[in-house]
Amino acid sequence: MIYFETTIRILRYFSIICLAVGIIIYLKKFREAYHEIGIYLIILILFECFSKKIGTLLGNNLIIFLASSFFHFCFLTQIYFNHFFKIKSSWKWSFIAIGTIPFIIQSVNLYNINTNEFQSYDRALYDLLIVIYTLLIYLKIARQKIWTKGLLFLNGAILLFFGLDIFLAISTNFLINQSLSVVSWFWMFRAICLQLFYISLIYYLWNNGKTQQHH
Repeated sequence: MIYFETTIRILRYFSIICLAVGIIIYLKKFREAYHEIGIYLIILILFECFSKKIGTLLGNNLIIFLASSFFHFCFLTQIYFNHFFKIKSSWKWSFIAIGTIPFIIQSVNLYNINTNEFQSYDRALYDLLIVIYTLLIYLKIARQKIWTKGLLFLNGAILLFFGLDIFLAISTNFLINQSLSVVSWFWMFRAICLQLFYISLIYYLWNNGKTQQHH
């Protein structure tokens, strides 16, 4: 499976470059209104740079799955509530606080189960909530008839990636215990969708920075 490892390595390098460009755009534009997106990009690039090394040290990537899905949920909840829904922050922090419960439970259980028994239902729950956010945005767009290309691209990419990831999360036990020759295409398709999500996030940030400059 050399071709698979090579492709995944290339995609990881592309992710790092893409996220680095996003961070540069954020720092160049530096608007506090988008500080959560800037922090999100920094955390994402740290995951891309060090997740493989941490997985090698720990013997598996399970803790990376737990942490990454939780951080996706936390930051996308902030982004959607602050910029798209424009809902009071008390609701946002209540969602995030409740969302920490499955993460804590799964983290504790991780040290008490065998890899062959691992399930990722917490990740599926986070993915499902994020998908609900995207559907609510489409409902809002349908009602108000107001949107931007950046929002449509970002919302669509998030729906695609996290919608796919729901099914992969439910099938985690199968995916981590089967031969790589059997499951490699699932992981590769997920990695490609992840690149699309990164690109859409950076395009949204760049497009909004360009719009503000014109104002």
